[in-house]
Amino acid sequence: MSTPSGPGAPPGLQRERTGLSWQRTTLALLVSSAVVVRLLLAGLGVAAVAVGATGLSLAALFHHAGRRRDRDRRSGGADGRVLATTAAVALLAALAGAGVTLVLAGRA
Repeated sequence: MSTPSGPGAPPGLQRERTGLSWQRTTLALLVSSAVVVRLLLAGLGVAAVAVGATGLSLAALFHHAGRRRDRDRRSGGADGRVLATTAAVALLAALAGAGVTLVLAGRA
């Protein structure tokens, strides 16, 4: 079923879908971090816990960014802050992913 997105659509639906997508991203990061720790614990030991902690930290950042975006959008806050928060979270995610990749490559 599709939702209306044209000029006659009820206001707020796009914002609601965006908020839900941030929640799904946070949940996916939490679940995938737990799965990675479970699968890599025997082979990597403490490094697997570090990978899980990185995933948990990223999930917390995504949750915070999503809540902040939603709050700023509802209150009519500055778009520059929303963009800066989103960019910071994306940059931290990329750096953490690169770090985890280097750790795993060094263990192989």
